Amino acid sequence: MTTIYYLSTIIFLLIELHWLVSPIEKTNQARKFMALSKLNKGKKWDEFSEEYKSQLKSKIWLLYVLFWMLIGLFTFQWQAFLAMIVFNFMIINPISKLVKNTFLYTILHWINSLIGFAFGVFVIVNHYHLKLNLTEILSSYVK
Repeated sequence: MTTIYYLSTIIFLLIELHWLVSPIEKTNQARKFMALSKLNKGKKWDEFSEEYKSQLKSKIWLLYVLFWMLIGLFTFQWQAFLAMIVFNFMIINPISKLVKNTFLYTILHWINSLIGFAFGVFVIVNHYHLKLNLTEILSSYVK
């Protein structure tokens, strides 16, 4: 079962890689989605424009990433997953809201994808090769 989980990390890596190779395209899609969400605010599903519905359906991969991260909290690398979740929700999201219509938004999310890609590679390599116990490493620094 753990092998299946860590193989599913490849999907996460592909998502991050897509951001890394086409950051301007992904940023334009995000801006378009923000504009469409303002236009369709307060409407019901049947009243949404077809373009907005298709954009919403294309965001399904976000549920996969969230589910993958939450399951990662139950692995022996839970500290790394917790750090990645906290980093995204406490640092990237607030800064992203501040710079959402600038070129810094693209740079911020490209850097976030680079960190996410490195994180995914670390998770796989640590599980199969390094086998670093992050709990022991962190506790040795606390003493």
